[in-house]
Amino acid sequence: VIKQKVLGEDHPDTAGTLNNMAIVFNSQGDHKKALEYYKKALAIKQKVLGEDHLDTAGTCFNMALLYKTLNDTQQELDMWEKAHKTFLNTFGPNHQHTKITKSQIERCRKNL
Repeated sequence: VIKQKVLGEDHPDTAGTLNNMAIVFNSQGDHKKALEYYKKALAIKQKVLGEDHLDTAGTCFNMALLYKTLNDTQQELDMWEKAHKTFLNTFGPNHQHTKITKSQIERCRKNL
């Protein structure tokens, strides 16, 4: 709340704080609240940083893990694909993040 007031709603640091709060809520088992905060963080990052920014991809990665916990395979797949695109374009096909997201995409597609 303090960062939102000082920096504004659409600041990357505000998005980072929202993302971190989502991680906390998720670790406490409050998945509904975690998803709410991830969605807010993602919207800011997409608007301010762009779809292809690594911070945006990081939130997509976190959201994919949450959707996996919630057994929402379609939403999980969508988030893995968004993260994978950025990781592939940034790091190339042999980077750990690229490989992880690719394997998760393949697993999701098998389960749909």
